[in-house]
Amino acid sequence: MSARSALFAGLCFALAAVSPLHAQEAEIETLVVNGEQPGPGLWEFRHGEHRLWVLATVSPLPKDLKWRSKQLERVLAQSQLVIAPASVDVNIGFFKSLTLVPLALRMGNLPDKQRLTDVLSPAAHARWSTVRQRYAPRDDDLETTRPLFAGAQVYDKALKRAGLERRSDVWKQVRSLAKAQNVTVREPSIALTVEDPKALLREFVDTPPTADIPCFDSLLTRIESQLPVMQQRSVAWAKGDVATLKRLPLEDSQAACLNVVTGTPRLAAKYEEATRRWRQEWVLAAEGALLRNVSSVAVLPLREMLAVDGLAAQLRARGYEMVEPDSN
Repeated sequence: MSARSALFAGLCFALAAVSPLHAQEAEIETLVVNGEQPGPGLWEFRHGEHRLWVLATVSPLPKDLKWRSKQLERVLAQSQLVIAPASVDVNIGFFKSLTLVPLALRMGNLPDKQRLTDVLSPAAHARWSTVRQRYAPRDDDLETTRPLFAGAQVYDKALKRAGLERRSDVWKQVRSLAKAQNVTVREPSIALTVEDPKALLREFVDTPPTADIPCFDSLLTRIESQLPVMQQRSVAWAKGDVATLKRLPLEDSQAACLNVVTGTPRLAAKYEEATRRWRQEWVLAAEGALLRNVSSVAVLPLREMLAVDGLAAQLRARGYEMVEPDSN
């Protein structure tokens, strides 16, 4: 999801991957991936002689990863279109967004001089303290931060310690390659217009901090027990090991935190409708590419390729054959 406003610049900071599993905190070493990696093979959809090739992405990935897919370069050289991952574009206007900055800065703080000890149960706070002392021992100001933002900040620090990062330049690299070869790029986007962004932001600020706890709990779980799995997945992606990617647990990577961010009455229905529309828009773009072009390329999250309700499943339901890539 992309956003061009102070509102979502703050809210989307908390959209981290989550997992329902609980375990004791795992010992973790910093992941280092040296040299240029091939990246994953491409998934293939077929319609007669026409092909849609899909590069499936994961997050997080190894920090400073260098990858080069020769298969992707060959396919792009023969393609007529590249389809970006669809996005929801939050539109509130540039000048209007500037007036929200003071309120946006406030929304990360607990109200009424509260501390996390006032919001979390004793057991939850003890769990939090263990994680924070390991990854952010000097960040005492986190104790006065809403659970949503406190958890997200420590999550990013834990990723960094593990040699991972959420930010990914995969789509940027694909787009650059496409433009270098004069291939048309289509970026499906659905506009979500917020008529009264100040009221929306106030709704979030007024939401009880306890509403953050499912997201907060999920982030702590990721830190405690899932870093080794994330490392495995990121290395498998870099090396093109599709078998391992399919074997590792498939997560709904944003659900708990996204529910907090989009759960305000003014935004919930709009965001649900925008999400439905962008998924529909992507499927229509993919189907159009298969019908009109000999070769096209798309970029999608791996979950959309593997989940029973993913976008790949929707294309298969429309009768298009899917061929999985081989492991490198």
